Amino acid sequence: MSEQTKQSDTYSWLPWAVAASVTILIAVSMAFLDVLPENISLMPWDRASGVDTMRAINEFSDGNIDMGNYWNARWWALGGIILFFIIGPSMWIFTEINNEKKPEPSDVLNKGLGWYVGTVLVALVLLYAVPGTAVKAYIFQNTWESADKSRTADQIRGDLLTMGLELSEQYYLSDGKVETLNLKHLNSKPNDAYTYVLEKDNQDSVMTVYGIGNIEVGNPEFKNANGQKGKMQLTLEVDPDGEIIQFVNENTNKP
Repeated sequence: MSEQTKQSDTYSWLPWAVAASVTILIAVSMAFLDVLPENISLMPWDRASGVDTMRAINEFSDGNIDMGNYWNARWWALGGIILFFIIGPSMWIFTEINNEKKPEPSDVLNKGLGWYVGTVLVALVLLYAVPGTAVKAYIFQNTWESADKSRTADQIRGDLLTMGLELSEQYYLSDGKVETLNLKHLNSKPNDAYTYVLEKDNQDSVMTVYGIGNIEVGNPEFKNANGQKGKMQLTLEVDPDGEIIQFVNENTNKP
């Protein structure tokens, strides 16, 4: 009896190996062998993603918000939720409890059909959900970071253009005295979260305005015009005599 128990403990991993093998086989078949029709998706999030894509396509092509009910997709998604999140775990837990109450079987693989079905269903969810969630979280984080950088650049760019126009106007009103121009005299109110530095060339009318953001981008060793390092910096060159207001790449630090 003790020898049988020892052997059972030694090969206790076998049922898990079988369940893992079946899970991998099913996952590979679903991914590469097209065992399911194209219009059938067992995973509820895949169904939701497909509906969202379809709504976006319809809205883009028709110009109207897609208010379709998509009941077929809803039922498929509900079925997937019930199958993978209710039936699967319930079968696994129920058979596991029953197996604990039974005498130790002579065959270590004899866990019952319900145990294998429930384990495979739970494993499929984990196999699809965990990597997918990790990838989507990474993409989501990068998307928000990119959006924040783009939003900051757009705000700085807008402020710089407004400043450039006002500096040109003040240049003509001051009879071309570049040394008298100052950002503090501008009527526009740039975003307080950013820093703006005016650099004047007293030899001619050219002025350079630097807009420094509050986020780090590009070269971390880049020296900003306000003494910081590695911050976003856009550069606007203003030449009132030449009637030129343009962004330049010199002394610029962008993503």
